[in-house]
Amino acid sequence: MTESKEQRTKRVHATRYITPANTLHNIGGYAIEKAESDEEGSFLELVTALLMCAFTLEAVLNHVGRHLFYSVDGDSALWDLVERANPLEKLSAIAEQLSLPVDYGSRPFQLLKPMFKFRNAVAHPKSDEVSAMLEVPDDITHIRISEARELKADWELQCDIDTAREWHQAVWDIAAILCVQADTINPLVTGYPGSWSF
Repeated sequence: MTESKEQRTKRVHATRYITPANTLHNIGGYAIEKAESDEEGSFLELVTALLMCAFTLEAVLNHVGRHLFYSVDGDSALWDLVERANPLEKLSAIAEQLSLPVDYGSRPFQLLKPMFKFRNAVAHPKSDEVSAMLEVPDDITHIRISEARELKADWELQCDIDTAREWHQAVWDIAAILCVQADTINPLVTGYPGSWSF
């Protein structure tokens, strides 16, 4: 007869630093890879990739902002105020705190306004009707209206692989710039570090 040994346990204190920016950026990268590898469904993957860019950047701004503004006053009051701002206002507050000039006319920052305009259009959708005169061959018997460029919403026109790659890289570049200037870990490369102690 075998004796069953009772497994001994002990309690440890564990801490995990959660960086959603890393996960969101990886989802965006995965969606880009899927869109590149399979044309069927690629539009949906591109919507996902572009949304993840905006979400990732907002997570980076929250990460850097929290680090900076908690450090300034020692409590959360200032950060609570900044956190409620829209992403561009949040970036302005962070840049001011860091004495970092942000040129919205140059890369990577010039992609922020279209990125958040896209995010807002998809996150706050409104039904709309678009009409256009289409030039089609005489012998055509069927037309896929959803594929007519003239009948697409502005946000739909942004859903292409080049835009997804550009935005994804811009998010990476902006995160690197902000994190170096703020002297904080880059949440896009840290993943989920953790620690434990007895």
